[in-house]
Amino acid sequence: MNILLPEPQQEDPTITFNKETYEIGEVLEANCSTAPARPPPHITWLINGEKVVDTLTRSFSNGLVHGQGYFEQKASSIKQLSIEVAELHVGDDNQLILTCMSTIPGYINPSDNYADMRKRSIKIDIVVTEPEVEAIANDSSSSRKLSINFQLTAIVLTALFFIQA
Repeated sequence: MNILLPEPQQEDPTITFNKETYEIGEVLEANCSTAPARPPPHITWLINGEKVVDTLTRSFSNGLVHGQGYFEQKASSIKQLSIEVAELHVGDDNQLILTCMSTIPGYINPSDNYADMRKRSIKIDIVVTEPEVEAIANDSSSSRKLSINFQLTAIVLTALFFIQA
């Protein structure tokens, strides 16, 4: 019987993406690639420390499938994240922290121990545009000016009436 021990990753995963600044509503696509390990590492994406649901990610095949040979050779893993940037992703500093976590075995929760765990985080700037606010014509000083002008006009007209009479 041949017992194969896990071989850990030798370096942190890498994150690649298209640009450094995004606006609310834009689609952010990023790829995470791990270093080779045995078995191939499981990738989990986190945004601001929160796990991203798997429906927003896509794994790319490394040619190995569970079963024959899966635990016998080292291989890397690749997983893509595709998400529409929303205001809830933006921190107080107008940044989003994107983290790629590669683990053996797969991700369970942040406090669990792993045979091997590596991660890389990057900060992405988010442009938040404030909605335009229309000026409200309920300015009390404008109302006072109109009232004073009306009163002065009434006084002048009354005075003219008495002068002519």
